[in-house]
Parts: sequence; C-alpha cells; structure tokens
Amino acid sequence: RHYKDVNDGHTVYVCCVGMPYVAEGWEVRRRYRDFVLLHERIRSAFDRLKDPPELPPRHIFGSGSDRVVHSRSVGLCAYVRRAIEVIAPLGMTLDRGEEGTPYHHLASFLQIPISGGGGGGPGA
Repeated sequence: RHYKDVNDGHTVYVCCVGMPYVAEGWEVRRRYRDFVLLHERIRSAFDRLKDPPELPPRHIFGSGSDRVVHSRSVGLCAYVRRAIEVIAPLGMTLDRGEEGTPYHHLASFLQIPISGGGGGGPGA
C-alpha cells in the first residue's frame, strides 16, 4: 500500500512485516529515500548471496504516476521481506543487534526493540 502525505505531498509506502520471533505483524510507513538509506546500511549482509534483494529503481520522471508508485510499493515490500529472511537470523546468532550492524539498522527501520536498547517497537 501507499498514500500521499498530505503535509508535504510525498508518497509514503506502507509495508506489512513480521519477524520469525515476533507474534504479530505490523505496518512500517516510509518514504522511498528511507529504503535507499536502509539499503546502503545493510547491503554488506548481502555480499555472498547469489540473489540479493534489490530496491525498485529510482525514477526521475513520472515517479508520482500511479503505475510507478504501485510497482515501487510492491517492490519495496518484497525487498523488506527478503532483507528480513537474510538478516533476521543474524540478530539471533552473529551480531545480536549491536549498533552499526545490518541487523541493528534493519531492526531500527522496522521499529523492532533491540534487547537492551528499549524503545518503541511493534505496537508501541
């Protein structure tokens, strides 16, 4: 899903997400540039993958058209699901959500509380 932010006219993308160890799913609302920043921060986790998650392309012209926005919305949600598949296990084994790690950045983006970090997570 997506919607136009009435305050500034930008498109906000809504992804329904869930994690293997979180009972219920929740919605994350972000602009495209937020997904780009997340990708820059977590792409090191994808280095050894044959089929790494990819962001839908940036469009300079027509980025607000219904076709582009719908296609981007579907692609962004698929990106988040794939990133969760790859990175969520790291939080339980290798990096444990330490600041600056791919898991930490993904958890922050998805508003998941990180152990010892407190703060708002799903349903907060």
